[in-house]
Amino acid sequence: SGNLNPVALNVWAKHMDWQLIIAADNDRKTETEGKRNAGLEEGRKAAINIGASLVYPSFPDGIDGSDFNDLAGIEPLTEVVNMIQNPQQETRVCL
Repeated sequence: SGNLNPVALNVWAKHMDWQLIIAADNDRKTETEGKRNAGLEEGRKAAINIGASLVYPSFPDGIDGSDFNDLAGIEPLTEVVNMIQNPQQETRVCL
């Protein structure tokens, strides 16, 4: 997540006419350990900085996972793709 903002700014500078979507990790496990949710925080910063939509996965308690690859392992791929392709201005992608 440390390089997300510079990469997002670089892509945006080259493609200002694109509707960009930041698909952030949701490092919720680190929050339960008293640490920050770096994936979500950095994703939100990048989305705000370039005016992009933000999507991130949400998992029920007891289900491990932090990113869309994890979500695709338990949810039909077509559902995951639909969630990413049809975001609201900050869409929380849930099971």
